[in-house]
Amino acid sequence: IMKRRLATLATMLIFSAGCAPVLLHSTPRTVLIGNADAFNTVETQKLADEQCQKHNRYAIHRPDNTRDGKVAYECIE
Repeated sequence: IMKRRLATLATMLIFSAGCAPVLLHSTPRTVLIGNADAFNTVETQKLADEQCQKHNRYAIHRPDNTRDGKVAYECIE
C-alpha cells in the first residue's frame, strides 16, 4: 500500500510541475500569464505582483469570460 501511495504522489508531482503559470507578456501597465487555472491563482497573482513591482505598481486581476488558460492583470499605482 505504501509503494502505491508513493507512486501516486510521484505521479501527481510530475504532472503538477508542468502546470505552473508562465509569464507571456509584461509591460509597465499590464501582465499576461499563461497556464492559469483555479488551482494556481496564488501563483499567478504572485507572478503578476513581481512584474508590476518592477514599476512601483501593484497587480489587479482583470477577469474575462474566456477559458483559454490565460489571465490578465493591470498594474496600477
